[in-house]
Amino acid sequence: MHNHRFMRHGSPTGGGTFYGENIRFLESLVGTTETKCIPWPFGSSAKRGYVTLDGVEGTAARAMCTIAKGKPPSPGMEAAHTCGNGHHGCVNPNHIYWATHAENHRDMVNHGVNQLGERHGMSKLTEADVRQIKKMIAARELRRVDIGAKFGVSRQAINDIASGKN
Repeated sequence: MHNHRFMRHGSPTGGGTFYGENIRFLESLVGTTETKCIPWPFGSSAKRGYVTLDGVEGTAARAMCTIAKGKPPSPGMEAAHTCGNGHHGCVNPNHIYWATHAENHRDMVNHGVNQLGERHGMSKLTEADVRQIKKMIAARELRRVDIGAKFGVSRQAINDIASGKN
């Protein structure tokens, strides 16, 4: 049990919180003048927290945005961060605002926290690999299926690189 608590909460003595304690914490932050990120204190560090607000479970940042800024202006709006530390669990109400999915994604790209290209955990190719593949295709050194086998990807992945899709 201790190991389970450590893995889940960051402490072997960790566990749940008293009912409403996490929402009271968020409410206490409204009106703060703090300019630094305020990390979510419940659970293990460097993780975004999840809370239930008005019967709906969501991220602590979304709950903070709802408490501090009101309900989202339209359905599908997301809680975005000006600090770029939403993935680290920042709940500073001065850093959170409502944004569309596209705006939120653009912010992540601008902050360098997106997981696109070779930064994605499932990525098999680096940018250097793609450049080399493009040179091999242009020079017609190998068939595309052989290029794919050399780099451990499918022929379709090579075709997508050749066409500019990927």
